[in-house]
Formats: sequence, structure tokens, C-alpha cells
Amino acid sequence: ILDGLSFYLIFIALGMNITFLATISLVSFALLISIVSFLPGGLGSFEVIMVVFLGMFGVTASTATAGVLLARFVTIWYSLLLGGFAFIYLSKVINMKDLKKI
Repeated sequence: ILDGLSFYLIFIALGMNITFLATISLVSFALLISIVSFLPGGLGSFEVIMVVFLGMFGVTASTATAGVLLARFVTIWYSLLLGGFAFIYLSKVINMKDLKKI
């Protein structure tokens, strides 16, 4: 849902006329299809699906591409940043020597 919210806010900021429910539905559908593609992170297939379906909502290809790439960049880097902080924090909290014994 947070990914969908990120996409929605970016789409609205770019002037796209799309509802929150439609955005959540598109993101969910694109994620499901990109899982089937077996590409890491669904990169490429997710973006193409989103641009095609946004076109069905009357969004121009250039605006849809810009919005999808910007939203994808934001959501991927947010996840990587959060994961990096979690890794650093947990590596300090958990004694790595104890893990090697397991």
C-alpha cells in the first residue's frame, strides 16, 4: 500500500488525473505480472505494464514513463536505504560471533 501511495502522490504531482484506487489496482496488477516475469525486482516488465495501463487512463506515454520511473526510483531507493540502516543497526545489536556458532 505504501508503494501505491508513493506512486499516487507522484502521479498527482505530475498532473495525472487518476484516482487512488486505480493507482493501487494498477500497482498491484503490475507487481503480480512482474513476479511471473522472473526478472529481479520485476525491473522492466513492471514499468512497461504501468505505462501501458496508464495510457488506457488517458495519460500520455511521456508523462506515464516519467511518473513510473520517478516513483520506481523513489520506492526502490527507500527500501534499500531502510534495509541498509536495518542491517547496520542489527549488525551492532547481534553478536556476529554467536551467529557463526549456529
